[in-house]
Amino acid sequence: MRLELRLAFTEDAPVIWEMQKIAFRGLLERYHDYDTSPANQSLDQLRLRCS
Repeated sequence: MRLELRLAFTEDAPVIWEMQKIAFRGLLERYHDYDTSPANQSLDQLRLRCS
């Protein structure tokens, strides 16, 4: 298995957003932390982090 790390750019945001929702969904369902969970973050909020 090959692993590559690279800097994320704004155009990567949709893919990262989907991965983030999947990765944090279980914690969101368990703790109901809708204000702070990355699973509940909007695509626009993520784009701001990537820029």
